[in-house]
Amino acid sequence: MKHTLVLGASVGCEDRQFGKLTRIVVDNGVANQLVVNPGLFGGPERVVPISDVTESTPEAIMLKCDESEWKAYNAFKMTTHSEEQPTLVDGLPIASAPDVNAGLADPTLIDVTTTTSTVAETAVVLTSSTKVGGDGTFHGLITDTGLPQAVLVGDQTIPFAEVSELDSTNIRLGGKAAASPSADQPTHLTNQP
Repeated sequence: MKHTLVLGASVGCEDRQFGKLTRIVVDNGVANQLVVNPGLFGGPERVVPISDVTESTPEAIMLKCDESEWKAYNAFKMTTHSEEQPTLVDGLPIASAPDVNAGLADPTLIDVTTTTSTVAETAVVLTSSTKVGGDGTFHGLITDTGLPQAVLVGDQTIPFAEVSELDSTNIRLGGKAAASPSADQPTHLTNQP
């Protein structure tokens, strides 16, 4: 099914609007999830499978879900938590010569980083901050059964075959056409000229 997914489009079902499209998640070359921001008092952003989209226009995206199903979607998280924790080794003596008054130095501190995410590690999360071709800004995607067909940049439509590399901060254009995605292909599409 073909979809036009434009950032900022209204997302809802027949009787309720849930929020606005803020991110498109592409994993292994397939656009498979949308992130919807319900607004200031609507709760956390939600990760919606693209398979739940029934129809879409540049202005609106309709889902096949009700209020309870909406609340069951995972909240979007892509955070990193860092803290310093002591190592398991005792400190080293401060003095080089034996001294009964010498104390031990503080244990060495190391950084412990924990990453929590509701999208796959290999996924590329496209937002309005994603640059296209160096000077354009990502505006949306046109997909066919999840496979990107075109990148929307402002009022331009760029065929996805012109994309040579895809990551969360930059979509590079040029080079050989992007290969057809498969289950074992990395998300970062890099084509050699």
